[in-house]
Parts: sequence; structure tokens; C-alpha cells
Amino acid sequence: MITANKLIELMYLSMTDPKIIEIIEKMGLEQPTITEEYEEEKAVYADDSLNSGIVFTFKELNGYSSNGEPCLVKIDFTKEDVIAFPYKLTSTDNYIYCCEKLGRNADYRYKRFMKTSKVWVQTLDNKKLFKLIVDFRDTTFSKIKYILVMDFNETELTQKLIPNED
Repeated sequence: MITANKLIELMYLSMTDPKIIEIIEKMGLEQPTITEEYEEEKAVYADDSLNSGIVFTFKELNGYSSNGEPCLVKIDFTKEDVIAFPYKLTSTDNYIYCCEKLGRNADYRYKRFMKTSKVWVQTLDNKKLFKLIVDFRDTTFSKIKYILVMDFNETELTQKLIPNED
């Protein structure tokens, strides 16, 4: 059974890793391929043609790619009806429930953009960090709109994120 938490375990794996290929195949998504667009966007996507609410983004990252090959750096969870949100979060959860389910308050929030989002820094079993971004429907953080799992970038801490104070 494919779960959101199992998908998160794939973070930073190469787009040609057998685990990635198997999951994308099981989900009925199109396997990512490097095209001319990759040279412009520097990203490869697993096609969400079935409207499953899951989108995989692959990019090259220092320390996280294999032989310069793009690796999984972002997973968009936009619907929970096909695959439940990670960490037992649901679209009806407010910020307080999220904190309870995740065991702590959010670590960060965005300075300018994504004002309806809270950010938790999480650790994979291999000790690599990632951001769990929960975007809420409004600035009162009453219900979850979608969840992003993204690579953790130290530069973002000073440029885009500020410590959460609640």
C-alpha cells in the first residue's frame, strides 16, 4: 500500500532509482524524463495525468544527486482522497491539531509569500533534512489546503523563512 509517509522516504533518491520507478509505476504516473525543457527549468516532473493529487519534482542538488542526475526534491500533496496526507494530517485539521500530530509548533513561516503556510523541519532516517510545508486555507490557519514536502535549503532560512513565534 502506498502511503504519503512512504513517499516521503523517497526524498533525495535519483529519478532512476528502482524504488522511484516502482512507485511512479504503481501510481500510474508518467516516468520522468530529461527533455529540452529540463535545460530551461532545471526540473523534471512526474506527470499527474490521473489527477491523483500527487506531483513529484526532480532536480539536481549538491550532495543529493547521483552522477549529476536529478533527484526527488519536492512532493506536492494536493488531495487526500487518493493518498492520505502525511503524518495523519487531514484537510480539516487546523494549526493546533497539526502541532499536536507533529509533536511541536512549526519551526518557521515565510516572510512574504505563502503567508498562510507553516513550516516544520523534519529528518529522514538517513539524517537528511526536509521541509514539511502545510498551507492553510486562510490566515487563521483553520483548515489545510495542501501539503508540500521539499528539500531543506540553508539559504532559505535567511532569505525566505523566519522563525515561527506562536
